[in-house]
Amino acid sequence: MLFVACSSNELKERMGEIRTMGNRDPKLALQMLDSIETDIRKSPEYLQKEYDLLSIRLHDKAYIPATSDIKIKELIDYYEKKGTDLEKQETYYYAGSVYRDLHDTPRAMKYYLQAIETALNARRCDSIILRNTYSNLHCVYYAVQDYKNALDIAKKEIQIAKELNKLDARTMMHLGTSYLRIDSVNHAKALFDMAFKHVMQDSMEQKEVDIVYPLIYHHSRLKDIKKADILYKRTQMHAIPLNTESVLLLSEYYISKNALDSAISCYCKILEDTLLVEKYDALKKLIRIYHERGDDKQTAKYAVAFADASTALDLGKRQEMAATVNNMYQYNKNEREEQRMREEQEQARHLLVVISLLSSIVILAIVATSIYRRNKRLHEMLSLTHALTRLKEEKSELEESIAQRNRELERQRESLREKDRELEQMNQEIGRYDTELKEKEKQLEDRIEQNKTFVRLLHQSELESSAEEVVRGIKESARGKRQMNNRDWRQLYRAVDELYPTFHEDVLERLGRISEQQMQVCYLMRIGLTNSEIQNLTDLSRVTAWRWMKRFGEKLSL
Repeated sequence: MLFVACSSNELKERMGEIRTMGNRDPKLALQMLDSIETDIRKSPEYLQKEYDLLSIRLHDKAYIPATSDIKIKELIDYYEKKGTDLEKQETYYYAGSVYRDLHDTPRAMKYYLQAIETALNARRCDSIILRNTYSNLHCVYYAVQDYKNALDIAKKEIQIAKELNKLDARTMMHLGTSYLRIDSVNHAKALFDMAFKHVMQDSMEQKEVDIVYPLIYHHSRLKDIKKADILYKRTQMHAIPLNTESVLLLSEYYISKNALDSAISCYCKILEDTLLVEKYDALKKLIRIYHERGDDKQTAKYAVAFADASTALDLGKRQEMAATVNNMYQYNKNEREEQRMREEQEQARHLLVVISLLSSIVILAIVATSIYRRNKRLHEMLSLTHALTRLKEEKSELEESIAQRNRELERQRESLREKDRELEQMNQEIGRYDTELKEKEKQLEDRIEQNKTFVRLLHQSELESSAEEVVRGIKESARGKRQMNNRDWRQLYRAVDELYPTFHEDVLERLGRISEQQMQVCYLMRIGLTNSEIQNLTDLSRVTAWRWMKRFGEKLSL
């Protein structure tokens, strides 16, 4: 058992390392995961399920589409019975992703909604997975043309992205496209502009490069051709790869540039693919282009193909199925909520009965205890009465003894008052000594401070003298034509910084980023060298030296 436990812990740690690697290089992580499969299949059930879930996670991150839902069904059944809230959230999320890859929109929507519900109702949740769930659910709603729900989900996605400080171009695009579909063009344009600025940053992550083509498409549709041109040049400069969807989006840019032949070429390339949605859109555009050209033969050809694609695609039925799933999910959710409330009410009634019984028992116990205590007190009172009689007799004897003690105490008090007077005199003497000691300490601190100031001034005088000697040596060297080496320049920098401590910061603040040679000219100007002397030391041309001295002198007030 100990051997098995140690082996399980090692495998669990190994899978943790692979999971971390998957965030950076999912394909390498998949290779690492395959290497431990034999050991995993000999391990306990919970480790095998963790392995299967991690495998689905890495395939999703590596953009490898799922081909079967067998594993995810097993994981859902297992984690619904034995999993934590975090494990259920992750399982539902990847179940939605699997059915998304299988083009099963209703079930993808169902599991994405369950992942969100689990996360919002749990004490702890994975915020990154929640954000990704909103992102994927938005794409599902958008695909079935449910733009109202797509907009609501996109708003939630951008809100959690801001909270996580992970707002990216993709999130902005989701909200922008949803606004565009409900004819809120100004909101959409503002979000597309924000996404454009983000994409144009050099720090754009590799996973965001596929955002460039959708952004070109939307700027083209909104007639913002200048930004579309900039983005198109960026795709050429960075060699961003094209897929079927990117070709479809790029064709809109060609249409906006009136490059219809290029657009037709893109649409014909799309028709070679097997995805019906892209074919549907491409055929619709080809029909419009050839109709506007007056080419009835080509128009009729693509109209027939468009009719076939529309029948095969059946967008209306898919939209109806997705809406039905959404309504059924909401109905089941409300029913579960009502059931939970009924159970809570039943528990409250049972709790009230138990509390009533306990209250009755407590009241009876209190009454019995009070009667017992009253009888006990009566017996105590009788005993106290006898004791009181004895105490009265003893009282008279004690009073006489107390009077005698008081007289003795008075004598002791008088002696104590005499001691207090002597102590007061001693305290006054100690106070005088304390005052004199504080005055001595203050005088000593003043002398120490004076000595520190004297040492600091002496040290500063030595530094200034050394710096002035370096500057004087540089000036004498400038009268003859010679090149300064790196050591000479370092001495010059150090000397000027000692004489003018804020000079280097002033140069950077007023001139911004300048070259090393321009910085050398600034330092030579600071020590008062002329144009010809600077030429001798820097080997600059006369015109360049004059131009730099004029520009730098105006900005630095030299």
